[in-house]
Parts: sequence; C-alpha cells; structure tokens
Amino acid sequence: MVDLPPTRAWVTEHRVHCLRCLDCGKLTRARLSAEVQGRHFGPGVVALATLLNGRYRMSRRETVDLLGRLLDVAPPSLGSTEAFMREASAALEPAYREARAEVLRSESAGVDETPWKLAGGKQWMWVATALRATLFHLGEGRGAEELRRFLGSSFGGVISSDRWCAYQMYARRQLCWAHLTRNFRKLALRGGKAVPFAEEGEAICERVFQLWWDLQAGKLDRAQLAKQIEPVRARLEHLLQEGAASSDKRVAGFCRNLLKLWPSLWTFVQEPVELTNNAAERALRPAVLWRKGCFGSQSESGLRYVERMLTLTATCRQQRMHPLDYLAQAVSAIRAGAVVPALLPTH
Repeated sequence: MVDLPPTRAWVTEHRVHCLRCLDCGKLTRARLSAEVQGRHFGPGVVALATLLNGRYRMSRRETVDLLGRLLDVAPPSLGSTEAFMREASAALEPAYREARAEVLRSESAGVDETPWKLAGGKQWMWVATALRATLFHLGEGRGAEELRRFLGSSFGGVISSDRWCAYQMYARRQLCWAHLTRNFRKLALRGGKAVPFAEEGEAICERVFQLWWDLQAGKLDRAQLAKQIEPVRARLEHLLQEGAASSDKRVAGFCRNLLKLWPSLWTFVQEPVELTNNAAERALRPAVLWRKGCFGSQSESGLRYVERMLTLTATCRQQRMHPLDYLAQAVSAIRAGAVVPALLPTH
C-alpha cells in the first residue's frame, strides 16, 4: 500500500543582527542573503506552482487553492503566481538555449506548427523534436520567414514534416506517410472515380509501412529495404501520374503536388529518419490543450514563458527525468547568482 504522509511546508525564519554604535549612535543592520532577500517563497514552491500551471495546465486560482491546502500555510496570492512564472522563465533561459543548440545540431528533427494567441491576436507555435531534446518557438507567422527564425536557413539535418510549403526551403526532407494515408482516406469519401484511386493509394501506404516495420525489427537491412521498395515506388508513381490527369480536380491537384515533392517521400530509404511526423504532433498535443484552457498569452514575456516551459517538460520526458527537480535547482541557482545546471547530460 502506497500512501502520502501529512504534508506541511517548511517555514524558516531569517533574522538579521542589528547594532548601534555607542560613539556615534549609527545603526548597522546585517543584510539577508541574496537567495532570501525580498522573497517569501522558496525555489521548491516556485517550481511546483509553475509546473502545476505550465505542465499540468491548472489555472492560477486552482494553483493557489491547491498550494494553500497542500502546504498548510497561507497560500500565495494571484500576484505571487505571476512573479513565480517570471522567475521560472528567467531561470529556464539557459536550458532553452541549450535545447535549441542540441536541436540545431541534430541529424534529423520532426517539425510541426499550431495556432496560439497573444492578447487575442494570432500567433503560431512551432515545435522541433530531435533525439535528445524538443524545442518550442512562438512567432507571428506560419511561413518560411518565421521558420528561418526558428531553425535558421542552414539546418543540416533531415526535416520530417507534413507537406506545408514553408518546409520546402530545406533540401533534406522526409514527408510524413501517416499524413499521406489520411489524405487517401479523405479522398475516398468523394466517391466516384476517387474511390479506386484512394484504395490503391492506401494499399501502397500499408506496404511501405510494413517494409518500414520490418526494417525496425531487424528483418531487413537498408540494402534489402531499397531493393524491395523499388516496385512499390514504381507502383505509386504510376498511380500518381494517372491521377494527375483525372477529371476530379481535387485528385489531380493532390497527385501533382506529390509528384513535385517526389524525392522527399523516399528519404527514409537511405537516411535513418522516421517515416512519420508523429513525434512532433504528440509534442504539440500538451500545447494545444494548454491553449484551449488559457486562451493563449497576454504579453511577450508570457510567450517566452510558454516556450521555455514546454521545452523543459518535453525534453525532460525524453531524458527520463522529472522537470520539478530541475526547475527547483534552476531557480535556486539564479537566486544565488550561480550557474544554472545543464539540462542535457554530456555525451
């Protein structure tokens, strides 16, 4: 049986010595340490409150209520929670830069985007998932210019993504086959001649996935994969060329678009990259739920807080560590004027 002990916060009283000079009467008072001065709550409380809001998507009022009941002390005010978020955001800046550097030097990254809000106006949240870290970015646009701000124009790895046009700026790219499967299923709903076309396309996707799973299971090596994928590639190319001449405009446009992006469908045959962009989509899911609960951010500093909290929690999941411990250490280091601990282990 696992149970919780009675929980009560540690309350530490700090006293400063004060003396008056017997000759001149001047009063001299000691100073509080930098970690304590002007603060009522310790790094642990700051980390917990921030995580309840940023990871577990509790409102600030709910966070205040829970902390009051959990710690059995006078709870923080709503204003204190704003101070917590600002302090945590500042403490996470080095970790955010570290995660960014890790993603930018990765051999591959899954990239996706979703809407966000800034004071009611439109923003876009971008995510890039690499092997050891996940990076979030909030900006004004969804186009290539914002993508350059996020990953730069010289990213050297393979970009795994959907077929959104902004990603065409990268030469090394892998298109998501899960998106392709869903596209064929959607086309089948149009009925008529689109049905046999879509059924054939979905069957081809299933064959590609089967070969990919055999590669992951060790049943095929890359040379065998390349050999067995050739008839599948030829089958899909023939289907798309026929579809491009279809009287159904939706089918024809879909086929022409795929033929234009043809090399990016097959990068996985030669490169050790994922066949889908599912990792990036899964990483965005907590952000979408957070957006639906809080309706976005109200300031630029709020955007940076969201970026850093999402980057922290997603990267900690990849590193099999809990963000609460790291966040408390980071806040404590900032207060002491020390170096914030590294988020990622050394190679």
